[in-house]
Amino acid sequence: SSVYCAPYTGDDMRVLKIDANTDTTSQLSEAYAGGSMWKSCAAVLSNIYCAPHFSNQVLKIDTLADTSSLLDEAYIGNAKYSACESLGTNVYCAPHNNATKVLKIDGLNDKSSLLQDQTYPGIFKHEACAAAGSSVYCAPYYDNLNVLEIKGQVPAAAYITGTKPVFDRKKNAKSKRNKRQGSRPERSM
Repeated sequence: SSVYCAPYTGDDMRVLKIDANTDTTSQLSEAYAGGSMWKSCAAVLSNIYCAPHFSNQVLKIDTLADTSSLLDEAYIGNAKYSACESLGTNVYCAPHNNATKVLKIDGLNDKSSLLQDQTYPGIFKHEACAAAGSSVYCAPYYDNLNVLEIKGQVPAAAYITGTKPVFDRKKNAKSKRNKRQGSRPERSM
């Protein structure tokens, strides 16, 4: 069995293949150039799809042929998607910074599209996703306090209402600042 790693930054980047049986590595032949290109990958059948972070296209890794290629559809912008998860024969990518819609990758037809049901404005929205049941759940990141649920059967996405943050970055920073200045931290009731 093998593990495949998407290239991230460089002038002559290639997909890294790690053979877990022999503890050896090799690179696939296709080369890519750029910075922060793909950050998260998910498998559908024998293919791995990598979410476009700074790249404008989805990267497909064919594990049977040991080749990689780019899907046709283009998505412009930086830091678009940094988390994805497979659900059935599709991969769903949560909007991160400059993306405002969920990206759906159809693993049977090698096509990608944006879910049109909701728009998610703001920066640094989601950084991690996990599938459970018939949905993909995406954890909030940075100042976003909402868990995103992507329902694969519909397909549609929406924030789960009433989500409470586990860690409040702004409140924690204020508490640390108060401790350095010798005052007592704020208490919530």
